[in-house]
Amino acid sequence: MEPEATVVVAEVIEDDEVLDGGVGRPGCGCLTVGVGVVLVLMGIPMLVCPGPGIATIALGSGLVLTGLGLRSRGR
Repeated sequence: MEPEATVVVAEVIEDDEVLDGGVGRPGCGCLTVGVGVVLVLMGIPMLVCPGPGIATIALGSGLVLTGLGLRSRGR
């Protein structure tokens, strides 16, 4: 007695939202976090003149948050 052949039909289900944990999003990663940390550290001695120092620290903090995926680029 011969076993019957099993037929498997594969169907691709497309999803609009990719659940990859944010790995594929642009702007997330160690380079963005590293640049943000460097900017924050550069902004600390710049606080002698508060305007540019605060702006540099704010920019660095934003890059760190974007790199960690806690803040999206469009916000």
